[in-house]
Amino acid sequence: MRKATIVSVVLGPLLLASTASSQPATSSAQGEARIIRGTYSSRGGTSFFTSCGSKTRLRASDETPDGSVTAMYADISRDNPSGQVFTEVSGIKTAQAVRILSVEKMYRDGPGCKEDLSGIVWKGRGYEPAFWLEADALSVRFQPMSESSPLQFESGGILEEGASRVLSAESSAGKILVRILPHRCKDDLTGGIYSWRMEITFGDQKFTGCAYPGDVRR
Repeated sequence: MRKATIVSVVLGPLLLASTASSQPATSSAQGEARIIRGTYSSRGGTSFFTSCGSKTRLRASDETPDGSVTAMYADISRDNPSGQVFTEVSGIKTAQAVRILSVEKMYRDGPGCKEDLSGIVWKGRGYEPAFWLEADALSVRFQPMSESSPLQFESGGILEEGASRVLSAESSAGKILVRILPHRCKDDLTGGIYSWRMEITFGDQKFTGCAYPGDVRR
């Protein structure tokens, strides 16, 4: 069993993690887009959105450039077209409606509104081989199936390569290279769909999975 040296550092460059989504705004009164999480459903050509912590069901419109919301919902709810799914979107919310401009993730089974993403920059997971990765402002934690506990790394920062992000890090356990690409990704276990794909090289091992940003974003 390899043991990694635990290193805590401020990952300043990680705060540039996501340009695909805007940081949540305090108000959308002037038509400002913000991150919204909640449940989405569509039936008979009419769609609805209910924000986390709210009981008010609002009309929803898919205004994404490629019809992402409609396509993702059709895929996830194929065997239950009238069911609700959890989703995280960037949109403009008023008292009557939600205009969805982009979507980060959508799934039927998962933590939904209960997931705490405060302080998180990126999260990712995949299978065959299984792994999970989480980055916050102080550390990067990575757990492949071969390890009984997460490895922690000192990060070299995250770089922008076009719309993609590249994170390199190392510790006594070795070096890790993480690429986060704006590519639609389906979770093979849960069926959830995400707007980012994560590719990891750790030593001579390669991992592939889905990724999504946390609340620390610009």
